[in-house]
Amino acid sequence: MSLTAKATFPHSHNEDGSHHAICLYCYMTLGPVGIETDLSRLEAIHVCDPVRLYRLTQSVSQ
Repeated sequence: MSLTAKATFPHSHNEDGSHHAICLYCYMTLGPVGIETDLSRLEAIHVCDPVRLYRLTQSVSQ
């Protein structure tokens, strides 16, 4: 992910009451957390793994 791009993280509410978010660039799952607002901390420190991004693009192009 470029340093200028802002990642988007849709949130999900799990059956057990926990919450998680998914990075729409690298598809990494963040969480679970007990309080949905705690996801913002995880989102702020998330950095997409360049190797993971490379592998994702390779699997799509083949």
